[in-house]
Amino acid sequence: GGMKIALLGAAGFVGRGAAAHLSRLPDVTDLLLVDYDVRAAKKLAKAEELGVAVLDQAGLEALLGD
Repeated sequence: GGMKIALLGAAGFVGRGAAAHLSRLPDVTDLLLVDYDVRAAKKLAKAEELGVAVLDQAGLEALLGD
């Protein structure tokens, strides 16, 4: 299988570049954008045409469990 990556701070300056780069790598099968600013992360995903999920901190905590 491929790599599953959760990118923390995805909507920030460095995170945007990292998301764009990671989304083009063939080994990355799942890319999860995580940021406290969910709107900005969703906007990034739409602008870059990324087929990714977007979570805030609470969503990440729920995904990972305690």
